[in-house]
Amino acid sequence: MTDSYLVRVGGKVFEFSEASLQTDAPNLFTEMFWGGEVYGEKEIFFDRDPVIFEVISRYLRGYEIFPLSAINLPVGMSETIFRTNLLRDAKFFQLSKLSESMITLDTRIGDIFNSHFKIEKRLTDIEPLIHLELKRFGEKQYVVYKSDGMPVVLFHMGGVICDVAPPNSTTEWRFQPVNVEHSKILREIIINVIGENYDHKIDVFNGSKSISAFEIDGQKVYGSDIYMKFKDKTAEVDKFGRIRFLLSKLIFSLEVINDQNTGKFKHSIKPVWGTGITEPTWLAHRGT
Repeated sequence: MTDSYLVRVGGKVFEFSEASLQTDAPNLFTEMFWGGEVYGEKEIFFDRDPVIFEVISRYLRGYEIFPLSAINLPVGMSETIFRTNLLRDAKFFQLSKLSESMITLDTRIGDIFNSHFKIEKRLTDIEPLIHLELKRFGEKQYVVYKSDGMPVVLFHMGGVICDVAPPNSTTEWRFQPVNVEHSKILREIIINVIGENYDHKIDVFNGSKSISAFEIDGQKVYGSDIYMKFKDKTAEVDKFGRIRFLLSKLIFSLEVINDQNTGKFKHSIKPVWGTGITEPTWLAHRGT
């Protein structure tokens, strides 16, 4: 007989098989049931909205949940608000594929911080640096550009060498601007705003996949799938198994991380959207 697992959400009980909870893994369920503080237990509780989780439960069981139907929405909640809340809970439960599937061409910029006030800003337009500050969004901090009272937290630049690490790896992604002016601006932001002791000669910046979408070689792909989708089309560039792409445009946020081990702040480029190609031959061994 197949083991079952109980997930209590806001007073309502949902029963799942292990196969369903392994959907979109690793996630918060697999972490808690098979690797966390409740290892060996078969029941966990979350103080979240059971109506929203009802949709997530269908997703975990393999059903299509889009497009959303207004008939099934909570009373008084618009489809836009429900979609925002669903994305928030998908992130809470660490369901990366579900989160990414909700990023569309029209909503990806606004959804990144659960706000519709955030727009793109070219790196070369970030001047002077005194307009930059740190702002907290949830538990994380980001570099924010203030212009006429409007916060701009997503930047973009053209021409970026992007080295993508294998999935489920602790190895960071790497981003190397082709334009030296972009490298200079990023270094100045990191040094002046974050206060990080950063080598002025370094032009390769750390990052991670985040919740992102790409168009590579004309194919649309999410950040969580980009490595497996293209690993056979391009060569590994280092001992960590990273593979290389040349992005003609990258939209990203700059996250500030407080390293608990060192007590120091570190930066992380968090891609939101990018378009480009698998690495050309001339890029195969650059900077490795």
